[in-house]
Amino acid sequence: MTDGSKWRTLPASLAALRWSSLLLPILIGALWAVFSYQAIERQAIANARSKADLIHQFVDRLALTHTLVHQAARQRAHGENPNFLHSEAFHLFLQGMEKSQKSSLGLLIVGFDGVVMASSRSYPVKAKLGQRDYIDAIRRGERIFVDRIMLKPGKSDAMVFAQPFSVDGFSGVIVSAVAVDALRSYLQTIVENNGNAASLMRLDGKLLVRNFVSPPSMLPADSGAMVALREGAEVIRTVAKIDNIERIYAMSMLSDLSLMVNYGVTTRHIFMEWATQIAPILGMLLASGAIGFVLVGKVRSDLAAQSSRREAEESQRRRQDAEKLAAERQRLMQELNHRVKNNLALVEAMIGMQMRRESAINGAELRARVHAISEVHDLLYRAGGDSQVNLVCLIDQISHSPAIIPLENDIVLKFEHDGPILLRADQATPLALIVTELLTNAVKHAFSSDSDRKIDIELRRAGPEITLSVRDNGVGLPEHTERSSGLAMVRAFSQQIGGAIDILREPGRGAHFIIRFSSDRPSPQ
Repeated sequence: MTDGSKWRTLPASLAALRWSSLLLPILIGALWAVFSYQAIERQAIANARSKADLIHQFVDRLALTHTLVHQAARQRAHGENPNFLHSEAFHLFLQGMEKSQKSSLGLLIVGFDGVVMASSRSYPVKAKLGQRDYIDAIRRGERIFVDRIMLKPGKSDAMVFAQPFSVDGFSGVIVSAVAVDALRSYLQTIVENNGNAASLMRLDGKLLVRNFVSPPSMLPADSGAMVALREGAEVIRTVAKIDNIERIYAMSMLSDLSLMVNYGVTTRHIFMEWATQIAPILGMLLASGAIGFVLVGKVRSDLAAQSSRREAEESQRRRQDAEKLAAERQRLMQELNHRVKNNLALVEAMIGMQMRRESAINGAELRARVHAISEVHDLLYRAGGDSQVNLVCLIDQISHSPAIIPLENDIVLKFEHDGPILLRADQATPLALIVTELLTNAVKHAFSSDSDRKIDIELRRAGPEITLSVRDNGVGLPEHTERSSGLAMVRAFSQQIGGAIDILREPGRGAHFIIRFSSDRPSPQ
């Protein structure tokens, strides 16, 4: 009997099995490819949303900083006559506010007629500006207006924040500027080097800054971003007109600032990641199909059954992993929102306390406290999914920050510890503020001469009990006297972590603060 006759005598069911063993893997591979691509695309979109949220938070913090600076300027001019705006004292105040802000390009008070009233960069100032969009916007009633302009003289590329400025006898605009490179550098740290893109645009279509060097531009009304803005979409797929690259963009709205953050992931990157993941699986399926076509009978059936079982188990494992990953991301997002809410409330409370005690906001002190909170978030961000902060690294970063201890003060700081101490963020944040307050008070009040200036910090652990000591060799604390309202915050923060503070007063021999607390204290609900 020939091979042909043997083939014709095979049962129809076996012939169908031979062909199905080849075609079925192809079909499964196609379905798997579709589902896999959709999963990778969803993951890319989730990553884009996460990056857009990070940029959103950065811009929010930047705007909050400028708003606080504007508020401080209003407080300083409150109750003065309009001529005070032309005074050297107000110029020096604005100059000090500018120096306290990293990457600042100056502060300006200008009337609605364009006449410059005060500047942090020059005194006396006699200038009249031409037409400015931010003046027109504030005149129309905008609460805050963000724009990108080229400052003169110097031709500095700047992002400006403008808000109303009204005192007795004068109404106009206060404008503060920050270098565009500072915002662009942050975008570059967020964007991976794979063709992805990040940008910040105004709701009127003006594209302010991208993650690469480019001038500001107005987007056409038919651009993907503007269409999405009109339709209220949060995710769009479009081809960027600037480089003709197709991306999927996640957008995050900053309604109070009339801004929108865009973060785009290239579809090519998604395809390459999908192809890398799917190629081995498709190869395996095609190979199993070829083997199945050759093998006949029970052997082929057994292999097909085992393959099906393995695929079912793998599918179940992937589904369980995906559900676990989604739950973990949701938990991390809730925890992040909770931390941001708590820290904003903390900043608000500190502002309120300082205003009640001193009737004005000290920009440098407020900046130092916000800097301490940002150090906690920086360590959490670098720790990835870990929700604990290394207290040793936190204290080391704060104590060596020029924002806390300026280099020109010639203070020698010594930090001794027993090694890493991991704490939850709800304990680390108050401790960061405690250290900031004690160091700031020491810099301001402890030293009365040019003699050797020393600050010693010691961190020890014995079981769950942790002791933090801060000592200076200054003039000391007189009995029943505290240096500033900052010590009241130190006591409050110590109580917040369930700790206690001892203050050793030795006039002429320096001040010594000892905080004791337990690392096993339950997390607040």
